[in-house]
Amino acid sequence: SSAPRSPTSSPSPPTGGPTARPKRRHWFGCEPITYGGTDYLLILGGDGFCSTDPDFSGAPSNGYQDDCWRFNGTLFERMAAPGTVSWAGRMLASHGVVDGKLWATGGQNGLLGESAGSCVVHNDLHVSTDCGATYTQSLADAAAGPTRPAYTGLTRIVEFLGRGFIVAGGTYDTAASATRSYPRELWSFDPADPASGFTQHPNPPWLGTELPMVIGAVAPRFARWKLRQAKRCCSGVSGTSQGARR
Repeated sequence: SSAPRSPTSSPSPPTGGPTARPKRRHWFGCEPITYGGTDYLLILGGDGFCSTDPDFSGAPSNGYQDDCWRFNGTLFERMAAPGTVSWAGRMLASHGVVDGKLWATGGQNGLLGESAGSCVVHNDLHVSTDCGATYTQSLADAAAGPTRPAYTGLTRIVEFLGRGFIVAGGTYDTAASATRSYPRELWSFDPADPASGFTQHPNPPWLGTELPMVIGAVAPRFARWKLRQAKRCCSGVSGTSQGARR
């Protein structure tokens, strides 16, 4: 395997119509959403690691994408062009629909084979009310603390008890840290007041895992089942912050 090549010239696909296609990518967000009475599958961000195809390499850097597409079962349509969203291109980000809005958080840049200085893990939060066409930043990346997880990624955001919950997740090994991390933590945010930050809840009873959610329509139901298990085993799932990190 090799790291993504530097951006090279390649034909830009149409952004609408029967031949429109997003760039091929790896570890992108894939989120079902209903907007204007129509069901769509959104494709957000991603990377082109381990490819020699120039279609995987492009702005902003090393093939990390920051665009958004939607698919209605027949046609692809680009909703947000590269460089127009409030979040930086990344892979492994978490997405979900809470309070009828699309939310995005976490993810990382940098893998083994890339420079340590380019490795960034994210704990920001962004929201879209128009099916991914535009985003507003609710929280910028910041140091970990009582209201900010160190990292959220390789998981998804699930609506539960009127809040957006982030269940477990993990990081990939990078040039800055060769050890993968699987934090066994449970965090949530209030969609009515996202700027107030995240609330940490007691750690759930399961072990930390890299990919705790399955992809597709069953993921929200599976995640809510896991949250119900956590609620039965741990107090404070809908209460106040746990405070100290593990």
